[in-house]
Amino acid sequence: MWYCEPSDYLIFECKSDVKEDREEIVKDEGGQMNTHCAWFEEKYGGIPVSRFMVIVTRKLGRATHFTHDVRIVKKGKLKSLKTNVQAFFKEFREYDFDALSDAKLQEWIDVHKLKPAQLKEDYSEAPVKYHG
Repeated sequence: MWYCEPSDYLIFECKSDVKEDREEIVKDEGGQMNTHCAWFEEKYGGIPVSRFMVIVTRKLGRATHFTHDVRIVKKGKLKSLKTNVQAFFKEFREYDFDALSDAKLQEWIDVHKLKPAQLKEDYSEAPVKYHG
């Protein structure tokens, strides 16, 4: 089995029905994310987790607040992530699963920039708080 840090748990909240010209994350969307974070804590305790919202903007509306550290994944970064996930899975096409080692899996994860820490560094941004 390949090695994963406890902080490798991930929560994704995807907002696919948001219009592309939306300027702010609204209160209800922040509330949904907060509810999912609370559910995760109740179900799994205080284990480390990274939280992501996939949405077109990173600006929080005036009445919008996150109760936890949440990173924002916008369209361009999501496209890069999708490309790298697809390339990762293409690696399996011609590979003998009986010969698949943990080291080979880790190599593919590294090559395609899919380590959990890279989700924060390469594919997401911090939200911008309302200043008005």
